[in-house]
Amino acid sequence: MLGGFVFGAGAAMNGACAFSTLARLADGQLRMLGTLCGFIVGVVSCAALAGRGWLLPTLPAPAGVGLLGAWAGILGLGLSLWALYESIRLWRTRTSGVRFKELVLASPYRLSTAAMLIGLANGSLYLIYGSWAYTSLLQQSAERFLHERDWPMTDRWLLLAALFVGMAIATWQRRSFRLAWRPKVAWLRNVFGGILMGLGAAVIPGGNDALILYGIPSLSPHALPSYVALVAGIAAVLSFMRWGFGIEMHVECHNDECVASTIPPDEPAKIASQQAGALRMEATKVSP
Repeated sequence: MLGGFVFGAGAAMNGACAFSTLARLADGQLRMLGTLCGFIVGVVSCAALAGRGWLLPTLPAPAGVGLLGAWAGILGLGLSLWALYESIRLWRTRTSGVRFKELVLASPYRLSTAAMLIGLANGSLYLIYGSWAYTSLLQQSAERFLHERDWPMTDRWLLLAALFVGMAIATWQRRSFRLAWRPKVAWLRNVFGGILMGLGAAVIPGGNDALILYGIPSLSPHALPSYVALVAGIAAVLSFMRWGFGIEMHVECHNDECVASTIPPDEPAKIASQQAGALRMEATKVSP
């Protein structure tokens, strides 16, 4: 749970979780490279602390789904029927008069549709390969330099490459690529956030991608408490950023879509000034 809280705090500071860090990198936001570098530093730091005896190493625990026996089949059948029902519902509630090609190339996808595709793809990959979260790959690679683990297999790197290529194709399709390469002081926030994310992922172990795609579905005993603590860490840091620095993050959700935005400290004053100017212009137009 401590690892989850630290990871959530780092994700809030970074402004992106494990998933959106790669997605924003594919969009051309090179500051996310600092997040990945910081992540590796955090993993190595955690391993160093464990080597000195300041942290207890994580121990493997059996996934709860393997202990269900016959109930696992019943649970799997029920979830499969539920997934089938949701798939049919999503198809029936699609925008009318839109061709299938336009649905595939739509930008953005509905949240429910994106979640369904992620779930189906991850379930298939897990049946074929097993857990494949890229934060676990980075963690294993970093610990390899300390001679604590074997080097990851090549197929795991291929999966990471395929994941990034998929994000790059989506970026190209929705024309959202904007190269932001000039370093700024604000990039340090991504580096520090990445360090916290690496520390948390090493303690959990795994980032939010591993928890969502593998830990929680397999009923691993640590997964759900870690994820609750992760959300608490995000909430704590966002509240601190709002009340301490005036930085507010907003999410607008409607029609099964969400759009996030960040408002810097001086932005509310600018918005109020623009609104006041617009009102003055309107008053001038209607005055005799």
